[in-house]
Amino acid sequence: MKGEDMIDESRIDEYYLSQNNFWHFDFRIPKRLMGKYISYIQSPKNIANYRFYPFIRYYKVLKKNDGEKIHIKKRPITVASHHDGIIYKYYGEILSLKYEEFLSTRDLNDTVTAYMKSDAKVNRSNTYSAKEVFKTISDYKDAYIIKGDFKGFFDNLDWMVLRSQVSTILGTAGLTDDWESVLKSLTDYRVVEDEYLRKIMINELSPNGARFKNRKALGDFVKKRKKISHRRIFKHNVKGIPQGTALSAILANVYMLEFDQSMMRLMKDLNGMYRRYSDDFIIILPRNGMDDSKISIISDEIINMSESMLGLTIEKSKTRLLYYNGTEMEDVKLKRRTTLSYLGYQFDGLTISLRSKSIYKFVYRGKKATNYVIRDEHDIKKVSTLSIREIDEMPIYKYKYNEVYGLYRVLIQGEEADHRRKLYREVKSRLLTSKKFYVKNKNVSKYLVHRVEKQRNLLEFHGTFMDYAVRSDRIMGEIGNGTKSVILKQTLRVIGKNQRRLAEAREKINAWD
Repeated sequence: MKGEDMIDESRIDEYYLSQNNFWHFDFRIPKRLMGKYISYIQSPKNIANYRFYPFIRYYKVLKKNDGEKIHIKKRPITVASHHDGIIYKYYGEILSLKYEEFLSTRDLNDTVTAYMKSDAKVNRSNTYSAKEVFKTISDYKDAYIIKGDFKGFFDNLDWMVLRSQVSTILGTAGLTDDWESVLKSLTDYRVVEDEYLRKIMINELSPNGARFKNRKALGDFVKKRKKISHRRIFKHNVKGIPQGTALSAILANVYMLEFDQSMMRLMKDLNGMYRRYSDDFIIILPRNGMDDSKISIISDEIINMSESMLGLTIEKSKTRLLYYNGTEMEDVKLKRRTTLSYLGYQFDGLTISLRSKSIYKFVYRGKKATNYVIRDEHDIKKVSTLSIREIDEMPIYKYKYNEVYGLYRVLIQGEEADHRRKLYREVKSRLLTSKKFYVKNKNVSKYLVHRVEKQRNLLEFHGTFMDYAVRSDRIMGEIGNGTKSVILKQTLRVIGKNQRRLAEAREKINAWD
């Protein structure tokens, strides 16, 4: 497929906006030059001879809630340069089109739900994908479920398998020179730690959006530091591909092609269902004479198949085997009642709800949002009658919330107090110029009201959590077979709690003032 068929003038904005704001080795491509750069990367010869930049890796701290306690986890984020990122986006689109064509001709369209666009035939949103799984389970009435994942998915992809599967999708005997160049940049790539780079470049960071003005400056930087070896700065990757580039997701799906096909053949023999979302998979099998020992044998076969075909490990201890009897779920290994979690939802056999992690995020963000609303309302009330001089001389309090004592305040001083006074002056300026309080208005609409926005497109979803809850509740409520959704009740409970907390805070602030 030629590049000219892929990109037209109207998509230059999309490519320009796809660039991240990360401070990389190169500059962001200006909008006025994006069309020229796209024309450049449409030439396979240019890409075959292109020199990709090293990746930069930093770590994002994540808080995960398992329903009992919060776990802190560091996730590595590997970022491509701005110029490289555009190439990955372009080649990702080419491969995605070929991949979807391949699936449609082999009746695999429904199998893969991650990183795939919805269309008129298949809605691949998490909500519809979860609904399909839960409905299939409830329709069977007597079924076994196998749910597992591939350990260290992106980090353990075998390069030879990947190259072979990409060739299959592209319909070529081998990889063309441009694809060789692109895949090599994502397999045998170089990466440097952001924290380490900042330390050794502490006095050399450019304020203009790039660490180096050109590729020569990068080479000179490495050569200048004789005490710092090139290997120490740039570490070579030995297996897997970086997660997060515009090409990584579709490559992961392509990698799984042979496994997905084998699983679909197995499901045809067993009259079951197989679905995969990235590195997570779920299998639903009607009982039909099957028992706990047989489902365990099938699970082991799948684990062995993954190892032999893909070189990927499915941990047996983490693979869940469940039995559904029409009204409840049972853990086959532990012999006790349980729930099935899938794509942000959970199903106990009769009711469908949001999983604890999803609710935790809403509760946590709702608390923060309510704090901002309280802060903005207090600031507006506080500074509306004060002069700038009075603001600079007033005592500054920090407002905190405790589940036991409710809202309370603490006197603060020093730099923190100076920062709050600066914010008060900004509030005063907004009041004088009649500017909107964006943070307050945004948080009120998201976490404190029951209003639902009209959905513009049935295949797309944009809106507040309340919109999401109403939509999810309606979709899950269509399953039937005695199942019911409690998603809306969960959400209204949290919103009600936020509203009560805000009312209490307003009352206390009025009393203090």
